[in-house]
Amino acid sequence: KPPDGWIKGVTSFLKPGEYLEREVTSVADLAARLGLQYIEYLKFDIEGCEHEVIRSLSTLPRLPRQIAFELDQPTPIWSCEKTLRFAMSLGYKVTAIWGLNVLMQLS
Repeated sequence: KPPDGWIKGVTSFLKPGEYLEREVTSVADLAARLGLQYIEYLKFDIEGCEHEVIRSLSTLPRLPRQIAFELDQPTPIWSCEKTLRFAMSLGYKVTAIWGLNVLMQLS
């Protein structure tokens, strides 16, 4: 079991009870490190951690105009709906869906 505060992800190739430890950074920290004032388009596919990234977008000084991501399985459908509703509460609207992939744009 991962320690509290860890995100369980990358479930597609791990056996039950196995976890992958990697250093991570937030979108806000990465943008600051790269000196970005604004992110026009943010694409991420991070095996189940998309939900945490979308929730963290509210910490940015300015939201990306477009975000594209995959709602990874085995994430329960209610969690996917909650994530989409949160993004919509930030002002995003769904502009395209293909398979489990979603494109959202600020309205």
